[in-house]
Amino acid sequence: MRRYTQWYGWPLSEEVLIPAGSFQMGCDSSNPAESCSSDEPPLHTVTLPSQAIDKYEVTNARYKACVDAGGCTAPEIVGSWTRRESLASLGRHVFA
Repeated sequence: MRRYTQWYGWPLSEEVLIPAGSFQMGCDSSNPAESCSSDEPPLHTVTLPSQAIDKYEVTNARYKACVDAGGCTAPEIVGSWTRRESLASLGRHVFA
């Protein structure tokens, strides 16, 4: 697995390794306790490789740096479902 030390000029935050593993996905139509819908795939095994993810969320400052560097897309929504006032009305974007 390739390890990066920088993300658009920012040092990477602490990462956590998620180990490789398998799990059952889908619906087991032979199990009377399950009620499968037509859009569910049949029960099957999914195997995923190990991967590393950031231990902490990406901050607004890091996301803005990514947008400024051209690697990320600016958010289309500049309001908030949990705040009464719009962030745009305060002269800020969500990521600023």
